[in-house]
Amino acid sequence: MVAQIPEQVIHICLIFLQILLFSIIFYFIKKLALHFLESHLPKLKGRHQSTNRARTLNTVILNAATYFLYFVYIYVVLSLMGVPVGTLIAGAGVVGVAIGLGAKELITDVINGFFILFENQFEVNDWVSLPNHSLAGSIVKVGIRTTTIKAANGDLYYIPNSKISIVNNQSRQVRTVNIDLPMNHQLPLQEFETVLKNKVRVLEEKYASLLAGPSELIGPIRSNGGLDQAFAYRIAFQVVNGEHYRLEAKLYREFFLDLQQNDLLLPNSIYNK
Repeated sequence: MVAQIPEQVIHICLIFLQILLFSIIFYFIKKLALHFLESHLPKLKGRHQSTNRARTLNTVILNAATYFLYFVYIYVVLSLMGVPVGTLIAGAGVVGVAIGLGAKELITDVINGFFILFENQFEVNDWVSLPNHSLAGSIVKVGIRTTTIKAANGDLYYIPNSKISIVNNQSRQVRTVNIDLPMNHQLPLQEFETVLKNKVRVLEEKYASLLAGPSELIGPIRSNGGLDQAFAYRIAFQVVNGEHYRLEAKLYREFFLDLQQNDLLLPNSIYNK
């Protein structure tokens, strides 16, 4: 005689099958929804909206949609398991439940993320520095909860939006790159300036696409904050957004090579005058 399967076991198996079926349906619905958003969001970009800002908005909308879909999934799964989620939410309120589950920081991240987005503090590909974190880099992704920054050495930093309080966006205006060439008392100043002026004209033509305005020979300045008698000759270049770090190294190399070719050697140290 075949033993009867307990009703409790049958009930658990039915719940498991319902969750499995819903999970499969949810997987395809999520794929279709995100694909629909990814294919239609580019069309929502206005004529006066930058490509980077549109990309940032798209990322945030996709993240928000993903979080919403997962919230629905968890809600349905818990309901299938018999957890009175609706009663809990109605009784305690959404915020109360979230705080009770230890999601206070998550809510703060999301709120700050929306402020960052709608105040347009930065966009994808902007070069920013965060003084509170001693961090500088390019914005890779702006999410609903976190922002991803790529440092100059390639390291990726994932920062909760609630931790972003002070931002220096260096991609919103023309950057000034100061080239400070060390000097000593034996350097023939007039010959030195003539070589620099000729070189600046050559560099302005060579890097015209990376420069945003005319360059300026500032002249001798106190180096090392004026704490000693060392001097440097400063040349200021107006550089387009996002190119200052890469161009600065190139400019120094160009000047060093040209000065060496003209037998105008620079001091090895600020104390070697």
